[in-house]
Amino acid sequence: MKGKNNMKYNLVKRTKMNYIDDQLTIVKVASSLDQAMKYKVAHDVLEESDKNVSFELCINIDDVFKYVNQEESTGESEALAEKFRTEQSEADLN
Repeated sequence: MKGKNNMKYNLVKRTKMNYIDDQLTIVKVASSLDQAMKYKVAHDVLEESDKNVSFELCINIDDVFKYVNQEESTGESEALAEKFRTEQSEADLN
């Protein structure tokens, strides 16, 4: 993938409570999906067995939107550059 990925992946611990809202705690912040998955697996293994506790990976939707738009514009730029190179090559041949 081209471009810089500025997304942050939050590992969130969700503790389900009876009669009140769930408690959410940010446990760790990762800069890559691979790193975030490693953190999640490690916490799942190390956490005591409790059906009321789960770990979830969360990302900010604004970061995703920026990333997707960046990838689309990068793809468009690459397509335009390729078209320009092709036209330039054809002009050089003539």
